[in-house]
Amino acid sequence: MYKNCKVIFQTEISSGVFVMTLDVGGMAEESLPGQFIMIKGWEGMEPFLMRPISINSADRERGTMTILYNVKGRGTKLLSQLQEGDSANVLGPLGQPFPVIKDARRVALIGRGIGIAPLLLLAQDYAKQGTELYVYLSAKKEEFLFNKDVFESLGAMVRTTTDANVNITDAFKEDCAALGAGEAPPFDAAYSCGSNRLARDMQEMHKEYDFPAYISLEEHMACGVGACKGCVCNAKNLATGEDYYARVCKDGPVFNVDEVL
Repeated sequence: MYKNCKVIFQTEISSGVFVMTLDVGGMAEESLPGQFIMIKGWEGMEPFLMRPISINSADRERGTMTILYNVKGRGTKLLSQLQEGDSANVLGPLGQPFPVIKDARRVALIGRGIGIAPLLLLAQDYAKQGTELYVYLSAKKEEFLFNKDVFESLGAMVRTTTDANVNITDAFKEDCAALGAGEAPPFDAAYSCGSNRLARDMQEMHKEYDFPAYISLEEHMACGVGACKGCVCNAKNLATGEDYYARVCKDGPVFNVDEVL
């Protein structure tokens, strides 16, 4: 879906990091956790390409969508200058989403820095069905532990660290050991975004305790729909065992952790 969308709200929540809410109409209803949009909030052909931004949350009844993004270049700088009432061109929702397991008993969400952003809608959808949430967040500074209060308001058990010498996945491993003492796996699924190291630790626990695990990859994207093949990564087809080049925008950004690590 391609739409011209009105900016409802935008503010800088920490140094160089902005949250924007858009009136996207029916696009919100179609949005699934882990998907992203391509967005352009400037006139003319410079910059030429739209910018990919993950969906932070979506109010499907009101038709609104919130994105959380870091200003890194000219495109995101121009986005950050949009005010309430301004318009932006939006293409989406795009990409493969996080699988939401119906009637899941307990899930783990693991994120670092701006990679925390796409985990919020996942947490909100799981909270609606009564799934117990364990959320593990890490960042360089306290201000980059995005949405921490929102996760807590959903009833999640939230563990955090900003200490470079402390791995948040150590807490995840401890919880796996404590919760996995019985016959059932400690989690029905685990999800990660923002750090390959965190994903590798998640993969280790996924293999030990036999629960599904998924990672959302961050990659530079040009078209967002798989046409240009500019965002490929090495992957393995789990059905055939064959290696292939996966398009992060089209085949992902969410992958089974065993496909890409």
